[in-house]
Amino acid sequence: MTLFDQVRQPCQTAVEAHETRKHEMFVAFSCKQRCTCPSCHQKRTLMTGIHVAEDVCFPARHRQVVFTIPKRLRIHARFDRKILGKLSSCTWACIKAEARRMLGREDVVPGMIAAIQTFGTLLHWNPHIHSLLTCGAYTPDGEFLELPEFDMDRLLVAWQEAVFTLYLAEGKIEPEVAENMRSWEHSGFSVNQSVLLTAGDQAGIERLVQYMVRCPFSLSRLVKVTDTGQVIYKAEKQACRAFPEPQADNLEAGAKRNFQILSPLDFLAPRLPKKGALSTFRPKALILSATMAGTPTSQGEYARRRKKRQRH
Repeated sequence: MTLFDQVRQPCQTAVEAHETRKHEMFVAFSCKQRCTCPSCHQKRTLMTGIHVAEDVCFPARHRQVVFTIPKRLRIHARFDRKILGKLSSCTWACIKAEARRMLGREDVVPGMIAAIQTFGTLLHWNPHIHSLLTCGAYTPDGEFLELPEFDMDRLLVAWQEAVFTLYLAEGKIEPEVAENMRSWEHSGFSVNQSVLLTAGDQAGIERLVQYMVRCPFSLSRLVKVTDTGQVIYKAEKQACRAFPEPQADNLEAGAKRNFQILSPLDFLAPRLPKKGALSTFRPKALILSATMAGTPTSQGEYARRRKKRQRH
């Protein structure tokens, strides 16, 4: 059984018998978080969406804000995955600062859940952050203060400067590069808040969270795996667009098309975590990143769960 045979069929929690080779392969507790099994990933996606909608989110209006970075900076996150988590922290800092500025108070805290996606339509490397936000912020007393729409121009500038500060601190770029990119007419940074959910829309939150943490690829769009192991993967829409090549690190898009031919490494490697590390899909960490005034902190929640396990 090849690697792609395993990808194309659901993982199993018991022993898989391989009749052709007369041996067994034990896959303990499904595929965990390797992000290469759409079946197991979809199960976690559905469960996460239900939990966030029913147990985590306050019955207030919510909106989705998506943060992206330029192609010139994306390649660094491919080879240093710690950058992804730090980019998520940058989005939180920007959102919190803007909410406090708009309300004129330094003690309020908005509610936010962030999910990292590293893939584009044709599986090219495209790290970006999806965040689910409350349309308001909480006071230390638990009062919820409504917020109007964010000023996208201000938020975009704050996001751009936060990313430059991060990359300079990590030694990924030189100050001259940041200054040069600030002079671009189209910087490549973007912030979008086009999705708005009404108060109490649990079904909408559930669908949105499922979209945020979905599997990197879909079996329905995997057209063929060739005899040499190459994967033919089609776009969600039939219209042809200029997509970048999987290994391209320049700033130019490729030829217009609605499909991609990927080698086995290009198909799987960008989605796989390093040895000993968790993948970017971490439901528990995702849920615990939801910050709300009056609810337990992540550290407190972990301590509570640890004591509960010890009792049992």
